[in-house]
Amino acid sequence: MKFKYKKIDPWMRRPIIPISLRNKDASIRTEALVDSGADRCWFAYEVGTALGIEVEKGLKETVYGFTGHQCDYFLHTIDLNVGGWEHAIEVGFLAKDSNAPYGVLGQSGFFDLYIVTFDVIKYEIELKERNQVKRSSLPRRA
Repeated sequence: MKFKYKKIDPWMRRPIIPISLRNKDASIRTEALVDSGADRCWFAYEVGTALGIEVEKGLKETVYGFTGHQCDYFLHTIDLNVGGWEHAIEVGFLAKDSNAPYGVLGQSGFFDLYIVTFDVIKYEIELKERNQVKRSSLPRRA
């Protein structure tokens, strides 16, 4: 499955793709940056509340960006749908005071489920679902 990079302005395109998130009976369509440098998937606090999640009741952890900026997040399990492929994944919902224009799809919960190819010349991302992934063999957080 292929997605075009999203045009941010006349000079910038980013690998941002449309996705759907679901928690029980609530669902939301949104966009997320495919980020090979991110450890896991993160979404804004408001996305969690729109899904009916009491965000701050999740396990609290902290993420540190490459600039040293830190942000708290809360872990919850939801369903991620990308182009018709759906998987239950653990995501972090950022604390209320964070400012996130879109979600992030990272190593755990995205790259471990899909083979991802970036074509920066064509501004395309190609995804292939991993059919034979043994989840228990994947690295887990401490």
